[in-house]
Formats: sequence, C-alpha cells, structure tokens
Amino acid sequence: MKKIAVICAAVVGLAACSDVKKSEEYQSLLVAKMNLEEEAAQRERSNREVLHFITEIEDNLAAIREREMGIINVKNDPSQLQEDRVTLIIAEINTYFEENRNIIQKLEAQVQAQGQRNGELVRLVALQKQALAAKEMQIDELLQQVQDLNAQLDYTVSRSTEDVVAKEKQLSHVRQVLNEKERANARAYYKYGSRKELIKKGIIAKDGGVLGIGKTMKVSAKLNPQNFTPLDIRETSEIPLGETRRQRIVTTHPGGSYRVVEAANGGTFLKITDPEKFWSVSKYLVVVVD
Repeated sequence: MKKIAVICAAVVGLAACSDVKKSEEYQSLLVAKMNLEEEAAQRERSNREVLHFITEIEDNLAAIREREMGIINVKNDPSQLQEDRVTLIIAEINTYFEENRNIIQKLEAQVQAQGQRNGELVRLVALQKQALAAKEMQIDELLQQVQDLNAQLDYTVSRSTEDVVAKEKQLSHVRQVLNEKERANARAYYKYGSRKELIKKGIIAKDGGVLGIGKTMKVSAKLNPQNFTPLDIRETSEIPLGETRRQRIVTTHPGGSYRVVEAANGGTFLKITDPEKFWSVSKYLVVVVD
C-alpha cells in the first residue's frame, strides 16, 4: 500500500507539469501503479479465499470431533459395540478427512503460486497439515481401541456360548440319565400260565413237603426278564389273564392294592387299584391259572 501511495504521489506531481502525461516516466509510473493495484486486489482475493478454506477446514474438524464422540460413546458402552454403526461413523470421518486434504492441496498451490513470499500463509498451511495428521492419528488410536473391545467382546460371547452349549449338553445328559432311571423304576414284568408251563420255564418251583406231599409253589430265585412281558407301572392298571376258572398269584403283592375282575366277554384281568403299593414288594407278577 505504501508503494502505491508513493507512486500515486509521483504520478500526481508529474501530472501537474505540462504535457508530462506524454512522457515515458509518467507512463511507466502509471503502469507500475496499475500493477500494484492489481497485485493488492489479487492478494485481497487470495486472503479471502484462504479465510474461506480455513473456515471449511475448521468446520470439517468440528464434524470429525462430533463423529469422534460417537465412537467414544460406543467404546464406553459395550452394549453399543455394533460393527455396522462404527463403520458408518468411520465412513463419514474419512469423507471429512478427504475434504480437508483437498483444501490443503489448494492452499499449497497458492503458496507455490506466491513463490513462498507469503510467510504467514506458509506457516498456516503447515499448521493445518499438522493438525490434520494429529487428528488422523488420534482417530486411528481410537479405532484400534474399539477393535480391541470388539475382539474382547467376541471372545467373551464365544466363551459364554461354549459354556452354555456345554451346560446344555450336561443338562441333557442328566435328563437322559434321570429318564432312564425313571423308566427302569417304572418297569415291571408279568407272566401268567399253567403251573406246568411256569415250572418248565423256570419261573416257579415246588418247595417243601414230604415224599411229594404238601409241596408249595414259590417263585424261582433267578428270573429271566425275557420270559416275561414288560410293562410300565405308570401306564398299566389292568393286566389280562385270559379265560380262566382259577387264578393264584405266586409273587408277593400287598392286599388291598388289586383285585381280580371278570370281563363281560368271559375273560379275566387283574385290576391294580394302588400301583405304588402293589409293586412295592416285587416288580415281578406271576399268576398260575387253570
């Protein structure tokens, strides 16, 4: 501006002389004045553009800081560790970083155009590049922390899932064992037939008496379940005995827990009225029928 003022004064002074506007000195000073004015105007435009660029950079950094808080909130609250959400935030941050890199390239182009003459602009561009690099490093560190937390959460979930699966298998095994025990406890066997048939199969034997007189029937000490019909005492309350005239229960079963019933079709069956009491002494039922 001082150069312009000096040149303007010189131009005015020369203009006061007659025909001086035609002189080479006057024309030279006039051109110099115009050049300085254009240079000043160009610098003013450049400064306004730089100010606009700086404002854009600051706005982008503010937006990055806002997204950064979103990542911090995710990191601080494990329940919000959602990969899709973090990916979206990072995509937005990268967009702002890219915009700032483009703006800094424009500022560097202005520095090159001015031939390093504008020291303030050179310093400003350097500071903005440092700030952007520092922020990128900070975001990278934050992302690494989030990734570590995600990995830790995945490991915890995996271990929890494995524990649940192991406990379910253990519980299933326990249920299976209990069911097998219940079925075994509820399993009983019955067999009816003539005395001769039952003796032949080794289910009953004669006991006591003298010279074959006064012998009684008793259940054999060793019984083979394959010679019997199995049943579930929880589901069986009636046992068919066929068409018989007489029935004699050889095994021991408490009185009052059963009765023999004649069916309308002429058949006979054993009616168990108290299953728990009936099977409390023996899980085998042997009936001799005639």
